[in-house]
Amino acid sequence: MHERTRHLEPQVPGPLVVAAAVLDSLDAPRSLLCAARAYPVEHAGQYELPGGKVEPGEAPLSALARELDEELSMGVRIGPEVEPPAPLAVPAPRDGAASGDTAPAWPVLHGFRMRVWMTEPAGTGGRPRPGGSHEQVRWVPLDSVLDLPWLPADRPILEAVLSRARTSGTPRDPLAPALPPPAVDGGDHQPGI
Repeated sequence: MHERTRHLEPQVPGPLVVAAAVLDSLDAPRSLLCAARAYPVEHAGQYELPGGKVEPGEAPLSALARELDEELSMGVRIGPEVEPPAPLAVPAPRDGAASGDTAPAWPVLHGFRMRVWMTEPAGTGGRPRPGGSHEQVRWVPLDSVLDLPWLPADRPILEAVLSRARTSGTPRDPLAPALPPPAVDGGDHQPGI
């Protein structure tokens, strides 16, 4: 199949991952939190939006809060979801209503589907600490974000995020919840992808 048209063919729902485009402010964004992967070797040093896998029975926003706590030790306030354009959209699974997986998602590595929300740090959570998934996290001015070596699957998502961020901020739903880091249960958590 021709590489340029592959993304236009219907996509089959795959496993769901969630990610956050963490902006310094949803109302007047100036920078984006960028995370460089620590592994696997072929992706080490490439940047991605932080997030990870949704566990069976877990709601997407609960998974996002858990993953951001595991990967960055931070809580966030949720802004709008960054939805993929129709030609790229991978549909939600037919049985996704029970877990809240009801929206189309972006296609990403290894057949995964990814839903992305624009966010900002909650409270004093603006100082992330990289966990084992990332070798580096840093705030990057919006006009310099595309200069970083991003995972190829994240580039179209990143372009959509930057487009929204540059057009008069990203209005926040006043009823949207803040997602603090979840309570630590002492269990082992696998790092996100």
